[in-house]
Amino acid sequence: QWPDRHSGIAIAGKLGVAAQALTWHLLAASQPHTPATHKEIDMAWFILGLVLFLGSHSGRVFADNWRAKRLAQWGEKVYKGIYSVTSLAGFVLMVYGFSAIRWDSPMLWVPPTGMRHLAALLMLLALVLLVASQVPNNAIKAKLRHPMVLSVKVWALAHLLSNGKAADVVLF
Repeated sequence: QWPDRHSGIAIAGKLGVAAQALTWHLLAASQPHTPATHKEIDMAWFILGLVLFLGSHSGRVFADNWRAKRLAQWGEKVYKGIYSVTSLAGFVLMVYGFSAIRWDSPMLWVPPTGMRHLAALLMLLALVLLVASQVPNNAIKAKLRHPMVLSVKVWALAHLLSNGKAADVVLF
């Protein structure tokens, strides 16, 4: 239980300290005698951001009982506050880490030029699906039921087809 369960700032601070401690611990364990380079630290921030963002969004799927207990224990406002701060912190770390490692990431394959054109067409499809997810009572939503999920999948596929770096594969 949190010492001050009504303070979102205190909880956010604890999450930040825990994230920083975890990052430094992982870096120290991977190379005990060599100081971590900026690339390794940036990769750690990127992975920590992915874990926080995807972990917070996967609570209902993988830990619904834990989620229900926290909702009952903390109340909806505190739970949503912690969820929001965790998601935002994960997103910020993910964007920061990805922007720092993207250009130095090893190239896994060189996509053919035509993949960029295919990716552009797929992005149009992803945009249509995304808009359809927000418009009530439309034929696309009735047929697919969850067009936003399909939109994200098409978006990720388009980016994987047109980008061949390791960081892109991890993100998309």
